Amino acid sequence: MCKISIVIPAYNAEKLIERMLDSIRLQSFHDWQAVLIDDGSQDGTGAILDRYTAMDERFTVIHQENGGVSSARNAGMECTCGQYLYFVDADDELDADCLALLYHAASETQADLTTCGFTYVNDHGETMGTWLPTKQERVNDYCEDWIKRYGINTLCNKMLVRSCVKTRFDTQHSMGEDLKFVCDYLGDVQKITIIERPLYTYYSENAGSLTKNSRLRMEAIMYDIRNMAALAYTRQISMCLVVNRFFEQIWLILFACQSKFDLGVTLEALLLMEGLKDFSKENIPSGLKCHLIRILLNNRCTSILYAVAELKRHLDDIIHRVKGLVHEEQKIVGV
Repeated sequence: MCKISIVIPAYNAEKLIERMLDSIRLQSFHDWQAVLIDDGSQDGTGAILDRYTAMDERFTVIHQENGGVSSARNAGMECTCGQYLYFVDADDELDADCLALLYHAASETQADLTTCGFTYVNDHGETMGTWLPTKQERVNDYCEDWIKRYGINTLCNKMLVRSCVKTRFDTQHSMGEDLKFVCDYLGDVQKITIIERPLYTYYSENAGSLTKNSRLRMEAIMYDIRNMAALAYTRQISMCLVVNRFFEQIWLILFACQSKFDLGVTLEALLLMEGLKDFSKENIPSGLKCHLIRILLNNRCTSILYAVAELKRHLDDIIHRVKGLVHEEQKIVGV
């Protein structure tokens, strides 16, 4: 039995997966196993995983037909033997002391969940910022903060106690399955330890427009909201937090629409969603955003909403230009 089991699903990841595997091999903490799952890759991913397995006996590889990330993670979990369980993505990277700091913090405090910060890098290789978890003493306070941030980076910055994991990943959903897994786990957590330091580097992919397949995106939001609502109910947390997240996500998607047609498609997806109005009936927070969305739900006001979205885009552009001019002026005068 090792201390930490790492589960790494991989699909067509030949260009990036060595970055993650090398960052694991170079860890200052050595008592780990890494279960690599080749989820039916069509490129050279499988051969790379085989090579690392031959290079280091702490790596184990599973080759399976393509079943999706949830299926791959579930298969990997069946082969783990560590005291702790840690899920990472194939195209990301660990800080050299990530495992050491997570393990020592968890073992010293006997925490059920140990979490850390992460660095966010875009698809151009530019560092966009660092996110750090808020230090919380009570589990419920952590859960409230996590819901407020919409389960940010839901899985890869969290180390779990393997014996406390009672569920598996939902293979029926292609989006939001990691958030559900964390919600299920948080429902039973008794103690959480937080490391206020970024130990994980998250590399984004070029996912394109938020409105691409609007109905699928709306279904994913509703799936997330239902799972967060279940966690809030279990933890006796105010459901208003969940309702706020619901409206914020819809608002972001609406303003991501690039045309009146996109907005109309998104509107149709919203109106078709089962249970959507149930979330809007009670505990609706005040404010212009929520009033607009409530109008949207009750009336097909596509033209008005598109005009508001266009106005917001123009205002954002003006603000950006003004800030640029002020910055140039300050440079000229030597401020």
